[in-house]
Amino acid sequence: VEFAAADFSAPERNRYAYKLEGFDADWVETDAVRRLASYTNLPPGHYRLLLRGSNRDGAWSEQALSLPIRVQPAWHQTLWFRAGAVLAVIALLFSIVHARTRLLRARQGELERKVRERTAELEALSKALKEKSLVLERTSITDPLTGLHNRRYMESHLATLVAQATQSGRALSVLVADIDFFKRVNDTYGHDIGDQVIRGLGDVLRRQKRATDVVARFGGEEFVVLCEQTEEGGAMLLAERIREDLEKTVFTTPNGKLSVTCSIGVATLPDAGGDWETLFKAADEALYASKRGGRNRTTLHQKPRASEARVAAKNKG
Repeated sequence: VEFAAADFSAPERNRYAYKLEGFDADWVETDAVRRLASYTNLPPGHYRLLLRGSNRDGAWSEQALSLPIRVQPAWHQTLWFRAGAVLAVIALLFSIVHARTRLLRARQGELERKVRERTAELEALSKALKEKSLVLERTSITDPLTGLHNRRYMESHLATLVAQATQSGRALSVLVADIDFFKRVNDTYGHDIGDQVIRGLGDVLRRQKRATDVVARFGGEEFVVLCEQTEEGGAMLLAERIREDLEKTVFTTPNGKLSVTCSIGVATLPDAGGDWETLFKAADEALYASKRGGRNRTTLHQKPRASEARVAAKNKG
């Protein structure tokens, strides 16, 4: 199979990779000179040839081109031939013994064998479907870039935690972290380095979180940490560890070393309301207070004082 990328601005800089599912264990990388995937003596069966390419800047295609391939079996490998051979042997045995009873028992045994095989196939199929369902479920709640939970999981899990904390009276804290000047990183170094920085903050969160904490990428360069049974003091300590760890992390780029910082907002139940949306909004407001305060800092959401609350209520009325 010969292939080419639809980028003709500098074809000699294009790169390719292909993989024959069912045969190749890993991707086979090649360049613009060798644009050919060749296979010989493949066993009979169904395969899929996956192709992907990059443009002159090294940006790979997001989705691989899939080409289904079926290798037909030789005549002596076909199911009909094998079934005919089995039937011929059975017919020969039956003609020799001339025993009606043995014939019926042989047929009964054959049917039982097929039933067992069919039952085993159905059980295997059921197991495969369950495993695939689990994989799809994990994929639906996982961020593909960092491997952390995604926004969908965070919102549903946070709603559950807030309900439990409200009912039990235990503290619950939410941290919202955002990479400072991330657009500048993308504009200066490119999106590949931007993705590296996002993964770097994800690694920092993995290192610093506790066993009971839940980390999720909310979107873009923003991350959320859910801290069960954690009051504002513990949440602020965790946020500072995260901020200092990222500040010390050095990223390697084609233009040299790169360091970034993050701003963090912290909100805690019951001070920040009684539902998950209010709690998250409070943490987000604290985050933007960190941004307004100069970035690379942690801000705790403060519950309005009674006098401020009365003024706000009066203005609202």
